[in-house]
Amino acid sequence: MQPKAAGWEISLIKLNAKLVCCFVLGCGAVGFAAKAMAQASDLDKMFLTRASESNLAEIQQSQLAVIKSSNPKVRAFAQKMIADHEALESNLKIFFDQDSVTPAATLNADHQAEYAKLKGLKGTDFDNEYIRSMDMDHHMALAAFDTVIQNTEDSELKRVAVSGRKVVEEHTKMVDKMSEKISSPIGSL
Repeated sequence: MQPKAAGWEISLIKLNAKLVCCFVLGCGAVGFAAKAMAQASDLDKMFLTRASESNLAEIQQSQLAVIKSSNPKVRAFAQKMIADHEALESNLKIFFDQDSVTPAATLNADHQAEYAKLKGLKGTDFDNEYIRSMDMDHHMALAAFDTVIQNTEDSELKRVAVSGRKVVEEHTKMVDKMSEKISSPIGSL
């Protein structure tokens, strides 16, 4: 025969049961929050991958422009692209390490095709295609920066993205002006 529980023991049992329920519900909430953070992390990883691919493409295409262009304005723009995109890539390095993202080491298929196209051009044809490519890439990069800034849960990535967006926005304005000159009737930079 079991002894009868005292009133304080029953209260303790009820308290323990409540604590167990809170713990179980709390773990569920933590699991849900972790799942939400993992989804944000997937967005962050996608941004980091695309940013690295874009940086590599803009650096390599700009290195080609420094060699192939005879236009001093195009060469100066290309030099700026190289310096700024190397700095952007460097600023993202901590996130590559932290989020287990491998920075781009080779051009993706689209960027490789554009690079090959540029390599086959010369003179104003090269300059026009290079500026067109930079214009398109920078508009796409600007949209990617906007998306990560609006949606990331990582406050440090957001801070770096806001800073990087300013650089990409500056490039976009520069290349937009150069594109307008290319599409003008005179067509010279």
